[in-house]
This record gives sequence, structure tokens and C-alpha cells, in this order.
Amino acid sequence: MSISQRIAYIQEQEGLSATAFADAIGVQRSGLSHIYSDRNKPSIDFIQKLIKAFPTYRVEWLLNGQEPVLKQSSMIKSRVKPKVTQPEQPKTIFDMLESEPSATYGEKPHAKLPPTEENIGKEHQNVPSTPSVTRQLQKIIMVYSDDTFKVILPQ
Repeated sequence: MSISQRIAYIQEQEGLSATAFADAIGVQRSGLSHIYSDRNKPSIDFIQKLIKAFPTYRVEWLLNGQEPVLKQSSMIKSRVKPKVTQPEQPKTIFDMLESEPSATYGEKPHAKLPPTEENIGKEHQNVPSTPSVTRQLQKIIMVYSDDTFKVILPQ
């Protein structure tokens, strides 16, 4: 078993996708792909990040294939998988829009004036706002980096 196969074995044992595994280690997905395809050998930095993210695996096994795979204390205790969390997301983009406060036309944000001689002692003053206009969301157009797009309509 090669070192790239041992790295893939760790990913499989941890039950992570390649993207989640790369994120857990702290490397780019493309770097992991290059290692899996044997285009590149893993760097010492990669090995250090891998062992730090998954400390239950023995360095000797990872580098040389020398058994056992797991550290002795890890064989007794249940392994704790690293947390790969994603931020909580609202149900739809429309829920997200409704949960964020929107500014009214003509309002200036409350900000402190820079401390200059002429500004000392002055308070920030708002510009009178115009009457609020009721607006309805018509559609959202998301454009992706590959120049494809998706139109989202409110329900």
C-alpha cells in the first residue's frame, strides 16, 4: 500500500468526502487530488497537518506502512472524528432576506466622525429620510464563476 493509498484509507475510515477531508486537514482539494493520482508526493507540511487533524493514526504507518495503524490509546478508546461544520443556513434565500434588516432610502449609518479639531464635540446627524416605499422581491439571479446562472423566484 502506497502513502497515497494510506491517506485515502484514512479518508475512508473517517467517512469524509474528499472535499470535507481536505477541509479537515486544511489543504486545497486540488492538492489532495494530485496526491491521490500520484502526480505529487505529500509534503512534510501536508503530513504534519494530516497527523494534527487525525492524531489517532500512527506516523510510522502513514509514512512506511508499519503496523499497527492506530496508536495504542486509540485502539482502546473510541475515535473522535474532527468536526467539519458548516454554518447554519436558512431554509431559502428569501428567509435570509427577511431576517436581515434593510436600510431605508436616505438614511446614513450612525458613525463617529474622525477626531479632528473641527469635528470634536459634534454629533453625527442623520439626513431626513424619504417616506419608505413598499417593495416586493421579484427575483434573484445567481451567477456562478463558470458563467452559468440560476434564477430564483419567490413562492
